[in-house]
Amino acid sequence: MSNARQILDERLAKGEISEEEYDHLISKLAPEVEEDSATKPAVLDSATSLSKSQSGKNWAGWVVVGVIGLGIYLFINSLIQGRTHINNLRATGFFGDIVSGELITEGSSGQVYVWIEKGGKTICPRSVFLQQNRPRQFKFQCHEMGRVSGNNFTLKTNRSPKEWIRKNAKSL
Repeated sequence: MSNARQILDERLAKGEISEEEYDHLISKLAPEVEEDSATKPAVLDSATSLSKSQSGKNWAGWVVVGVIGLGIYLFINSLIQGRTHINNLRATGFFGDIVSGELITEGSSGQVYVWIEKGGKTICPRSVFLQQNRPRQFKFQCHEMGRVSGNNFTLKTNRSPKEWIRKNAKSL
């Protein structure tokens, strides 16, 4: 067997070239190296398919490990920071611009950011320090409530919100 043939056999076994490329290159070799399907190593097909299936399993394995790792991180993070609940939320006042309610956090004490989403806009960011499992009454005026169309609004909370909210938050 020629050296060129050995190299082609090795490249096919490693999966570096396809069977079509292998057959094409064998046919281009000198006439003394004739391609015979019986002389083609039988292990090549199984070795090539094995390497392809192994790489697919490795990729899928890493995806599973990543998803599990993300789930564990989010679970532990929620235990540490906990959830912040909003109770008795209402908007009062002549223009409906006085927002009040109660905040309580299940997790550790710390800074919590609060803002309103109305009509697709983020308005009236506020910040407050909450102690674990201790309700905190709040009430603030939000002039933007009357300027944004729509009657429905949502009060959102987060410990690490977008930069704009952090920079513009007023204390409750």
